[in-house]
Amino acid sequence: MVLGEYAATVIGMEILREKHSEVEKEARDKAAITMAINSLSYSEKKRLNISLKNLAVRKAY
Repeated sequence: MVLGEYAATVIGMEILREKHSEVEKEARDKAAITMAINSLSYSEKKRLNISLKNLAVRKAY
């Protein structure tokens, strides 16, 4: 019985660790994207916005 509880605890901790790793990776990715966008000039941001809108329209079809 104790061994089963121990195994369940270990498995639960591993699941939580994996979820935490996923959240951290997503936060790092978002931070990198934000820094990249903030480094663009006004005209580059405007062109990026147009390109993303065009991609969204194409994806809708």
